[in-house]
Amino acid sequence: MRGVGPGRVVGNVLASLKISALLLFIVAGFAFGTGAMANLSTPAATPAVGSWLFALVPVLFAYAGWNAASYVAEEI
Repeated sequence: MRGVGPGRVVGNVLASLKISALLLFIVAGFAFGTGAMANLSTPAATPAVGSWLFALVPVLFAYAGWNAASYVAEEI
């Protein structure tokens, strides 16, 4: 029971650090980026089906990672 309070504080601090770092990256991208807004409105070519499927591989790895994390948490 003693570990719940300090663990909560550590979790909150780490979560706020992650959010702050993400916001810092976004602000730095807008501040130091050299892109143009015109690049966002140009139509892109339709990707091939195989390319679209290959793009889903990292998504599946990310999902498997979160899925496996629950099994590790169960063992701990």
